[in-house]
Amino acid sequence: MNLSNNSKKPARNLRKDVKRHFLVIAHPTDLMTDLSHVMPTLPEEYFDAAKSFQYNLEAAVATISIPLTLAMASARGWRFRQLHIAELIRSDFEPGGDPDDPPYKEALLSAQQKMQQELGSEEGVDHLADSTCEFLMSVHKEESVVDAAAELLRQGTVLVWGAFEVLTRDLLEQYVNSDPECGVRILRSIEGRRLFQMKSIDLDTLAGYDYDISNKLGTILVSIQEISNLATIKTIFKILFPENTYLREALGQKDLWTLSQRRHLIVHNRGIVDQRYLDNTGDNFSLGERLSIAPGDIERYVDLVQKAGTRLLQAASGNMPPDNDVNNNVETTGK
Repeated sequence: MNLSNNSKKPARNLRKDVKRHFLVIAHPTDLMTDLSHVMPTLPEEYFDAAKSFQYNLEAAVATISIPLTLAMASARGWRFRQLHIAELIRSDFEPGGDPDDPPYKEALLSAQQKMQQELGSEEGVDHLADSTCEFLMSVHKEESVVDAAAELLRQGTVLVWGAFEVLTRDLLEQYVNSDPECGVRILRSIEGRRLFQMKSIDLDTLAGYDYDISNKLGTILVSIQEISNLATIKTIFKILFPENTYLREALGQKDLWTLSQRRHLIVHNRGIVDQRYLDNTGDNFSLGERLSIAPGDIERYVDLVQKAGTRLLQAASGNMPPDNDVNNNVETTGK
């Protein structure tokens, strides 16, 4: 298959087309610099939660990047076969001969060496990048591929939010388990009573913990209240860390609110835009339209989520950033 003849578009325009439809990220960790810097400073009790958070975000990016990964593998395989065939033609290998014959092995080794040389050169990498883009855009002409690529971005949005949701639940459970007074403070607050609606702990629950909940109050709280929307997350952690402006600003990002609303729309309404979504976000979609997610949205959401998660980890561990680390010009929402 000669990928280089599939398109006459200039390489730059072809790459722009690919980035409009597919997530193109070489290293997921490039989107998680805040988290990477903070993780070595975290206390041991929060390190597992941070590692799980990092893993879930990286797994989300890897999942959304599957089309690129497959296209790159196809391009590399096609180029290697091309080199191998050329080396076989130049060798003394007889057609239909035994692959164990020395000429075949020599041709294979020569092709492998030339492939490594190409991968080590800028020109070779550019050639494979162009081949990858040509492959992606050639299959993107199929309606089923167009639909699948768009749905992958929608489901990726759910995965990114899910990574953040799991972290907030893990941190709330662990933080309150280690300091039950914080759980009591939540339950005594007006907002906390409204969320958890727990006047007492029933006997069955107490029996399940051998009548000792001194280090299980956080576990009980997360079993009572689903922590799946940003409003609930902001309420709970504002009670726990009322003076933490770093955390408040991170959780107050408008795009983070939009992400949470998009996740809800995808999970509960198949991504079909309804009036509630339009009222909550002010997005420019039409009523009844299926939500579309751009690859650039995913990159922005991963960045926002890892920053908000980093602030949560810092708040829980008491490891605050320096004063000049706060961006005072960010756009926030009070929702």
